[in-house]
Amino acid sequence: LVLCDLQADGLKSLRAHESFLSSIRIALHVARKAGWTIVHTGLQFPSRYDGVLESHRLYGALRRLNSKVGDAQAHWFMEGYDGSEIDSSLLQFSDKNIDSEGGDVVVWRQSHLPPSELVETLQSRSISKAVVVGIKAGYAVQATVQALCDEGLHVSIVKECVSDDVSERLEAVVDHLVPIYADVVSLEEFVDEAVGLHEYAKIVAADDADHDETSINISTQTTFHCTDCGRGGHMPLYMFHLLRQVKWNQYPTQQWYNDDFSGRQYKCPLGQKLVDFCDEPRFSKVSMFISGREWLDEKDKAIGLIGSLLPETYVVTNGSDWLNGDRPSRDKTIDENSNSNNSSSFWFVKECDKNGGRAVQICKTIAECEQLIAENTTHTGNYVIQSHIHDPALTAQGHKCHAKFYSLLQCDKDGISWKLHTYKDAFLATSPNPWSSCDITKETQVTNKRTKRILAGEEVEPSWPMSWYDQCKEAVSSVIRKAVTNGKLLGRPGKKQFEIFSADFMFDTSGNIWLIEFNFGPVLFDPLAGQPLSTESLQEYQRLYDLHGTKAVVHDTTMIRDAVSMIFTPELFAKKKSTRWDPAGFFKGKVPETASSSTEQT
Repeated sequence: LVLCDLQADGLKSLRAHESFLSSIRIALHVARKAGWTIVHTGLQFPSRYDGVLESHRLYGALRRLNSKVGDAQAHWFMEGYDGSEIDSSLLQFSDKNIDSEGGDVVVWRQSHLPPSELVETLQSRSISKAVVVGIKAGYAVQATVQALCDEGLHVSIVKECVSDDVSERLEAVVDHLVPIYADVVSLEEFVDEAVGLHEYAKIVAADDADHDETSINISTQTTFHCTDCGRGGHMPLYMFHLLRQVKWNQYPTQQWYNDDFSGRQYKCPLGQKLVDFCDEPRFSKVSMFISGREWLDEKDKAIGLIGSLLPETYVVTNGSDWLNGDRPSRDKTIDENSNSNNSSSFWFVKECDKNGGRAVQICKTIAECEQLIAENTTHTGNYVIQSHIHDPALTAQGHKCHAKFYSLLQCDKDGISWKLHTYKDAFLATSPNPWSSCDITKETQVTNKRTKRILAGEEVEPSWPMSWYDQCKEAVSSVIRKAVTNGKLLGRPGKKQFEIFSADFMFDTSGNIWLIEFNFGPVLFDPLAGQPLSTESLQEYQRLYDLHGTKAVVHDTTMIRDAVSMIFTPELFAKKKSTRWDPAGFFKGKVPETASSSTEQT
């Protein structure tokens, strides 16, 4: 394993060099476990840059500047200064320029091309294969690869372990130049070939056991690792804010298993390591999925918890069976000749395990609902049939609307202590068309896009009560309290858990509040995070943000940032002078069964 230019003077030019070094340390760990030779190579010049030509395209500027200000001010990569030394955390019992058995070898150079000592070191050990990693992909890495290729060695680089201060250059070198001379492999492939992924998992488990790394310790840990396993949810947004903090680094992934039924590939942290935070609860010291969340997220299961706050709702199972034989006794008809709110009613048909307007259909009669369900062969789960709310409170322009209300729920690692916060900013979601009781098209009846930010204590619409925020807060708190005390939401003993979720609320003209549904996994938009714009709504939010910047209606940056701070840096969060997150309840839950495997499912 040849490591290029991993010196402080070079590493500090990288934007996220600690995350990069995490991958380097994994490669080093694996190479040492496999008994490989470790060779470090780096730039190191004598005082005054003696021997460097002032006309040298790469290093001549150092010589020219030094001749004016001296070593004290111009000493990049100069012997005797800390910045020129190999990062000490990467070295193991090395002797400078000496081929020492049992330790690393360090070979210095004063030129762009690697010195003859590098090749001689490898040849003296009859090495025929070399893996090159390091920084300055267009300089030291590519030059070393070419030199070793010329000597007839089989050369490869590890993609995650090569970096550069210019991203475009890194991409060009790794994707186009290096493949001419060497193989480009992933860190997962490197580990698999060197020691095997299964064996490395044993090594990682043993190391973690030696260090008792079973739970996160915010106050004493100096380094934290997070991993995006691609499970879904808000992990990319959380990671964006964590990686902006000094102590947090990104940890690489590997293939975990394939689901033959769905064809989906699942990933985990490399070596199946237990990291401080990732989106696979089994491998994370903090879980971003609440155990038992399905009791609120799935519409049929939530009925008993939401209770009287829910509009008239029924459940259909097995494609035709009404749960508990409970079927509406009669249909309420639409009066085609009247636009009065009191003169009409209709039904919403929803797939229980889906959220968003695309999973909603509208029918005039129960018979039509039953026919719609019978004809849908693609969905095998349960349905809810929900009545339209009479006399809905409309916007001043006459559109149907609901409040999308956000909450943050967390449970401490004791498994029983729960905290709920609600966010004082909410969003008004409106239908595209003005409302009419006789028009049952989605454009008139379904409200699923956020169009206006609404603030606690301010008037939303003339038809809404001024106390809308307090009513929503109390409604969420009462449902969460019931879910916790009834043992539907469960703690994960030894592991903190949290989740941002939303609730959809509507009001009628009498000021009554209705909780339509919960959404565990609501669409969040952070324009700073560079998240994939995977939905039409996200694409529209990005377009509006590009036009209006922070004045755009929808951007959740502050909400996400403060939630991450509350969970992972509570001491700093407590010192914040202001936040829109509002304490809404503290609850004690039932002691969960620690042996239950369900606590590791999402």
